[in-house]
Amino acid sequence: MENKRFIIPAVCLLVLGASSVCIIVFTHSRHISTDDAFIEGHPYRSAQGFRAHIKGNIGDNQQVKKGICFRIDPRDYEVRKKNAEANLEATRQRQARR
Repeated sequence: MENKRFIIPAVCLLVLGASSVCIIVFTHSRHISTDDAFIEGHPYRSAQGFRAHIKGNIGDNQQVKKGICFRIDPRDYEVRKKNAEANLEATRQRQARR
């Protein structure tokens, strides 16, 4: 009688433990985790002296899907373009005065 009294709780604990282990193993096998991650990419040289601020479309610990992850911030280039246009206009005006 005492053996039956301990068998039922032991079986329940065994089933509970086995199911917990299965859940943990199958859940963690689908998720990749690392503290030392690297990004594989192919750097391209677009121009000499090319510098830009980059806006990222991904956050910390976010899974990345295929597509565009980063965009070049165009503000620096817009300022440089306006300065170049102003310099060009000033040069044209100096040339016209001669």
